Amino acid sequence: MAQYSYKSISSAGVLLRGRLEARDVDAVKSHLQRQGYLLIESREISPGRIELRRKRQAGSKELAMATHELVMLLAAGQTVEQALQLLVEGAAPKNLRAAFAAALGHLRDGASITDALAATQSFPPIYLAMVQAGEASGALAEQLGKLAAMLERTAKLKDSLISAMIYPAVLVMVAIAAVILLLGLVVPQFAPLFANAPKQLPLVTSLVLAASTLLRDDGFLALAALSLLLIATAVALRRPNVADWCDDRLLRLPLVGGLLVLAATGRWMRVLAVLLKGGVPLPTALGLAAPVAGHRQLRAMIEGMRAGI
Repeated sequence: MAQYSYKSISSAGVLLRGRLEARDVDAVKSHLQRQGYLLIESREISPGRIELRRKRQAGSKELAMATHELVMLLAAGQTVEQALQLLVEGAAPKNLRAAFAAALGHLRDGASITDALAATQSFPPIYLAMVQAGEASGALAEQLGKLAAMLERTAKLKDSLISAMIYPAVLVMVAIAAVILLLGLVVPQFAPLFANAPKQLPLVTSLVLAASTLLRDDGFLALAALSLLLIATAVALRRPNVADWCDDRLLRLPLVGGLLVLAATGRWMRVLAVLLKGGVPLPTALGLAAPVAGHRQLRAMIEGMRAGI
């Protein structure tokens, strides 16, 4: 089967774009019609085509809003299918409607709600773990309510951290700009005074003059080299072994490593507590909470605990 990109519209005028794996265009059309959508445009995605845009997971605030809507719909007596349909038609935030529409399609094809959401690749592991716990315990609405509350707390914490980091970030940017200005404009005006100095210049002065010369003569080359280094680092971090090695070294850093471990431990233990309150057995709950830890060492520790139990 091939990958097709499509654009469709519902009877309510909701526009839906996305991608679907299907046998041909007719299969794409039939799939969308079962969801209540009319196919407007569809084209096959070439296997050799480079996909530049990555699927972005929604933020905690958007997920919390959509989950609250889902909880209210389920509490009002709607089925999961009907609730997802209403989310697609406008109840969910705009950037999540396509994801819920794709999940609705998988649900109508016979998948569970957890597998349907996971197939969209738009929801984080913690979200999928909580939904799976709700399915396992038979209290999906209750679990989703706890999930929405957790996502709201996460969004508030993230907003607080961003607000707290704005001022230091501005100071750092101003400091970098001031250093570049001094090395590029001010220091060169004093350089001729030291050119014929009878004595050897102090080490700090020599370093400042060398940095100014490097910035003026090879500034663009240094910027290009730095850009290439950043790109190479990003590509290398896509390799699992390199990412795991860097993650292990990051956890060993003084102070920073301890803070990261505390944050990750609090995160997966909160999830574990909610799962246990939902009636999920401890070994199963540990398996669901392990991906939330994030770091390889913590995931391995949790899996070891699960195996021991």
